[in-house]
Amino acid sequence: MIFKMEHAIYIQNLNDLKLFDRNKFNRIYFGTEFCGKLIPKNKDIKKITNSTKKTPLTFVTPWCTDNNINTLSKILPILPTNAEVVFNDWGLLKLIKKYKLIPILGRLLVSIKRDPRFNKNSKLPEYFKQSNINNPFFQEFLIKHGINRIELDNVIQGYNFKLKNKFKTSMYYPFVYITTSRKCIVSNVDSKNKIKLEKCNFECKNYTFSANLEQYNSKIILKGNSQFYVNKNMPSSLSKWKVNRLVYMPKLIF
Repeated sequence: MIFKMEHAIYIQNLNDLKLFDRNKFNRIYFGTEFCGKLIPKNKDIKKITNSTKKTPLTFVTPWCTDNNINTLSKILPILPTNAEVVFNDWGLLKLIKKYKLIPILGRLLVSIKRDPRFNKNSKLPEYFKQSNINNPFFQEFLIKHGINRIELDNVIQGYNFKLKNKFKTSMYYPFVYITTSRKCIVSNVDSKNKIKLEKCNFECKNYTFSANLEQYNSKIILKGNSQFYVNKNMPSSLSKWKVNRLVYMPKLIF
């Protein structure tokens, strides 16, 4: 089955709306996946919905503390009717359904090996291509709760799942998410005082760190509390994985 491909751009800062080209993209992703402290303000939500009324909106949310849930409970009601919400914390699903928004399974909730040291030209064991999506009972659970779209990273080794017909997927590029943590080692990095991990001055907006894995010709990028690598090679098996949406990240979303 061949899907008509949808192209989305993922932004967080309202200033980055200038990157939105209607000739290239027909959907906007807005929000944050990795840190509750970066959840957009209500006023920013209203500004972006007012400025892109004719463009479908997908609101992206992170893993959540109780405070984050409370924050998002005030944001979800002001989203446009039938807006999509990418959730990366199961605690948010009930709220999404309460406000009759469209839930999408976030990529933080898709378990797969995310090591950039894999050699895509070698024969990797099928084990490395498995994820929780392979489980038919998990697929039934998603369908039961009205979740028909799954967000994917363009991991080097690819996937081997088979989805039921009700599902479609989205693939993010060129940045591939590896892992994240509640403790942000970038926090307070420019302070003259002793680093305190619990204090945040939003250094993630100013700093990006990387480490070269020379033996593997790979690089890991540290942005805030999360790690990524770059994969610019789009797989040829998109239709096999029911990908009908490509989500372009012009920069790491912080």
